Amino acid sequence: MLEPKVQDTRWQILLCLKKSAGMTVNQLANTLGLSSMGVRQHLAILGRDNMVGYDWERRDRGRPRYVYKITEAADKLFTKHYLLTSIEILDAIHDLYGPEAVEQVFRKRMENRIEEYSSRVNGENLAEKVIELTRIRDEQGYLSEFEETKDFFMLKEYSCPNVQISNKYPQVCEYELELLRRLLNTEVINECAVKDGTHFGVHRIMKY
Repeated sequence: MLEPKVQDTRWQILLCLKKSAGMTVNQLANTLGLSSMGVRQHLAILGRDNMVGYDWERRDRGRPRYVYKITEAADKLFTKHYLLTSIEILDAIHDLYGPEAVEQVFRKRMENRIEEYSSRVNGENLAEKVIELTRIRDEQGYLSEFEETKDFFMLKEYSCPNVQISNKYPQVCEYELELLRRLLNTEVINECAVKDGTHFGVHRIMKY
């Protein structure tokens, strides 16, 4: 995905926080290979810029600890800047031509992306296809990764470029799901989504 103009280490901190429900200074330091003092310095700057906030986490023993999380302002860094314009265009299409015209836009967008990505998602087996699809989704800003189990692949996405669109036009999620099914030629089940308030979305990609 495209990185905004944030200093590299602080961007890595934001990435870690985006992929989690919150992290402590020590957790960030261990993950990034930094000193606790260094992490605190970066968090102070991110806090000043309204990029991170924190909650108190109470423990059975010892003092409560800070758990850092990204703010709404930081979360917007993971969303493509053209989203608001896209929503305005969809609104105009809806007002001028009706809801079916919006459906046609989503359908055409899906077909175009299938045509564009089919040449890349062409592995000899499902695993190869999932690897390439995950790479494509990551390029699109989904912060994607996958895990493999005996019966399915689990595609996890920590960001969703469509989340603002889906708030007004939820059918975009169905077209995204159909896109995955057709590219992978297998059943794909959505288990949870970023728009539902979870810190990541999950697609279950069946092996049968």
